[in-house]
Amino acid sequence: MANKNFLMDKFVHNNGSINYCVRWDSSTTLSKDVASKFQGILERHYNAWNTWLEGYNCWPFTELKVNMVGWASKDKAQFEWTDNSLGPFYDGSVDSDGVPQCPDECYRYFDNVNNRWSDTSSCTGEPFDNILFIGHEIGDGFGLPDFYGLETKPSKDFPNSVMMAYSFVTITPSDGWMLRRILDHVRDRYKF
Repeated sequence: MANKNFLMDKFVHNNGSINYCVRWDSSTTLSKDVASKFQGILERHYNAWNTWLEGYNCWPFTELKVNMVGWASKDKAQFEWTDNSLGPFYDGSVDSDGVPQCPDECYRYFDNVNNRWSDTSSCTGEPFDNILFIGHEIGDGFGLPDFYGLETKPSKDFPNSVMMAYSFVTITPSDGWMLRRILDHVRDRYKF
């Protein structure tokens, strides 16, 4: 558990919030009405996990907040709004696979080699923490393992969970207890 890029680390570092920059990799356009719902969807998923941490082992956050800080696309015209009310636009910058990306200089992460948070001082917008997690993937981001078959389960009678592919679509008590176990293992690096 030496890696300090788990979602818990990001929420503690950001005092209960996380910043998202959306990478719109689609040939369709995105309406402002639909885009404005992303934040609420993400917050619902994060807070479903957070219910297992509230009041446990001094976890200080009763609510986790998501801030939408940018929108990346191959072409800004894919967004059906032109103001920055949902965050700034980043168009034309793509990764090695040709997928739109938010500026590298704005990606905030913990540098495990140098034991410090990344330098985002050249970011012209808000630094972002996370770009791609939801539901099951949020569990991965907290450090929970994937169970893709009987051979990867802790035991053959381990209960279904959102972390077990295709067995459940919502967070179960087994997911919640695994999340608490993660907090137990990393708790000593936080000051609360």
